[in-house]
Formats: sequence, structure tokens, C-alpha cells
Amino acid sequence: MDNFAGPGREHVDRLPILVSGQNVVKLLSIRQLHDGTAATISQAVMETMNEWRLQNHVKGLCFDTTASNTGIKCGVCIRLETEIGHELLNLACRHHISEIMLEKVFSIQILNHLQEVCHFVTAVYVRYWFQSPSPTAAPRNDLAMLCSLSAYPQKEVAKAATVALERHLSYLSELLVGFAIFDDEVPVEEQRLMVLALRLLSS
Repeated sequence: MDNFAGPGREHVDRLPILVSGQNVVKLLSIRQLHDGTAATISQAVMETMNEWRLQNHVKGLCFDTTASNTGIKCGVCIRLETEIGHELLNLACRHHISEIMLEKVFSIQILNHLQEVCHFVTAVYVRYWFQSPSPTAAPRNDLAMLCSLSAYPQKEVAKAATVALERHLSYLSELLVGFAIFDDEVPVEEQRLMVLALRLLSS
């Protein structure tokens, strides 16, 4: 974006940093970055957390699924966990995942392209998009989307969407799938079986 605070009209990267909890969402800072590398981003986040004395209270991170954030060796999430000193819940932005999936569908070259994209959006995608903000529904929604794509009649569209989604299935991991216990759409009996399985694993 344009740097309206400085001389000229140079473009700069800016990073909004927010904190949420107990029904409160607060914008802490909008940092100007000299580049978009993981080292620069993680330093900006840590400085902001230290300024607000939050480093001992942070339990999780919500972020776009860019390589600089999610890199398994030196991404922002790994760097912040190292700095803070304990593991954090990594909550990838659901809308960003949805956008990546739709972008892949748009990019394929097929007959009646626009018609096929519109059919995909109305038949499958729109429900997934509107339920994306709910973390507790994420495991169920991801599994339901995979099932819908498996049965989707236009196989090229289904393949493009599936390949994109399969790269972002963290909410079906051993840790985050536990959100389903708090999902009102999951039957109570199924939730009880999940709790029982977790107890057996921890014993």
C-alpha cells in the first residue's frame, strides 16, 4: 500500500496485529515492514506483544496460509513459538483457505468455464465459505467438503479444488480436530466417543 505517512508515494508493507479473547477483539498495532520475510514479521509481532505484555498470555495464532507464516523450519509460527517458549494453536485463516481453493478452480481451462465455476460456487462452495469463520465447525466442514468434492460430477473442477484443500487440512490434525467436540452440529454420541478416544490416548 502507499506510504501516506512518509515523503513521496513509496509502497510499503503493513502488518495489522490484533488480539482476541473473552469476547474482545483489539487492534494492537499496524506495523510498517521493510520486507515481508518471516524474520521481519515475527520480530514485529514479538515487539508488539512485549509492548502490551502479552507474551505469557498468548495461546494461539491466526494467520494467512502464506509460506512465510507456515514454513515448517523458519516460518513466523515456528519463530514465535520459539520466542515465547511453548507450542501455540496454529489457526489458519479459514477464508484464506477458501480463497485459495476458489482461485485454483478459476484457473483451470475447461469447456463452459464460467458456467462450471458458477455451478461449483452455488452447489458446493458457498456453504463452505459462510461457515468458514467458525473454528469449531472447521473439522466437520473440511471433511464434508472433501466428501462433496469426491462426489462432484465435474472431475476437473473437483480435482483442482481437492488439491488446494488437501494442502490446508490442519483442522483435521490430531490437535485441532478436537474443536469438533464443541460443534453443535456433531451428534452428542459422536462427541462422547471422541472424548473417550482422547482419554484412552492420554492414559
